Amino acid sequence: MPVPPIRLFRSRPPTERPSRAAFYVGLAVALASLTVLTYLLYTIDSSTLYTKNFVSDEVYYASVAAKLSVYMFGYRGPVNISPSINPTYWNFEHPPLGKYIMALSIALLHTDSWIGYRLPEIIMTSLEPLIVYLAFAWPPTPSDDSIPRTVAGSVASIIFPLEHIVRVEGGIGLLDTVATFFVAISLALAMRRHYLAAATAAGLAVASKETAAPLALVLAIYYVVNERGKPRASPLKAASMILIPIAIFIASYVPEFIYFGVSNVLNGGLLLMMHWDLVSRPSGPTPSQPVDWLIGTSSMVLAYGLVSDKMVYVYASMTPTIELGAFAIAIYTVISRAVPRPRGPLDPASLFFIVEFLSFYAVYLKGNHTLYSMYSIIFVPASAMLWGLLAYSILRQLSPKAIRQPTPQPGQAAQSMSGPAQGLQG
Repeated sequence: MPVPPIRLFRSRPPTERPSRAAFYVGLAVALASLTVLTYLLYTIDSSTLYTKNFVSDEVYYASVAAKLSVYMFGYRGPVNISPSINPTYWNFEHPPLGKYIMALSIALLHTDSWIGYRLPEIIMTSLEPLIVYLAFAWPPTPSDDSIPRTVAGSVASIIFPLEHIVRVEGGIGLLDTVATFFVAISLALAMRRHYLAAATAAGLAVASKETAAPLALVLAIYYVVNERGKPRASPLKAASMILIPIAIFIASYVPEFIYFGVSNVLNGGLLLMMHWDLVSRPSGPTPSQPVDWLIGTSSMVLAYGLVSDKMVYVYASMTPTIELGAFAIAIYTVISRAVPRPRGPLDPASLFFIVEFLSFYAVYLKGNHTLYSMYSIIFVPASAMLWGLLAYSILRQLSPKAIRQPTPQPGQAAQSMSGPAQGLQG
């Protein structure tokens, strides 16, 4: 049975058939963004500031990944483990998937240099512009909105190399960067209505860093709101948006359960995580609140050192113009979808941005006042998609057909707010 098309905005039967050239022009823009981002990430990763020592929490994650490569994956070769790391410390307070990925990279590259534990992050972060582009523009089916779709995808892809925190953090061995990659995949799949695949990617994100956990709730809400009243809607499928990520999160611990023992991992990891994330840390990097991340204040220092006889500090700060704009777009789209006569889209990027933001504040209000700006990189895929959605909406409204088209009734809106184009197949 053919899968019905999805629509994030008002779709109309195509009356014009632009060439597929629009798709390939947009693809060239996305690949250019990918290339520029790869260059920027490699350049800063190989700089003196980043190679003289571990950067930020790499001291924990990369050191533990090196130990895992030896003791769990059988690697026999040089490793780089910080002397400050206790031999019995295994970072159980955070999920293991990101550390497995770094460990396998170290083993495959057979090196103790920074490239061993940073190469996976460089590759994953560099792929994010292409992922969000394809979320908008694939398949390259000629239609009356192929140009708006490709422009939207191009705009979204350009956000990544423009966003400061991506450039300075996207290529280092942090669990946050790994989780962000899977968040990008999940949001892209959710936009295309590939719900189970989106839930699987969300599970991989949560198995990389627990800060991605709100994504499971976002997918459940997104499914219920967009699929309610439809013949194929299923409560079990709605529940699976949460159950699949939970299952993958637990499954990611199986290698550690086998090697260290279930009780050791539970007592030193999963149970510790619940406490660790809700209390303030000892003195350390500059703490901040989520609103500080959006406006670029109280940012923590990732690295510092002398460059040309001048002290240089690299801050884990976001680009305020990008993030404040994305936040405004997210608020508008969610509110406009909730009013009696909805006019905006309900999309996974808007939901994720707001739910994730509120979740961080819930943790802050619960008692953890040592949140750090490096966590904020997880918002970037949603930010990029929100700017793309804005570009798409503007171009569609400027279309003569959009001007003549009446505003859909509330009963029609639920079907018209779920994917950027008639040509997108779910």
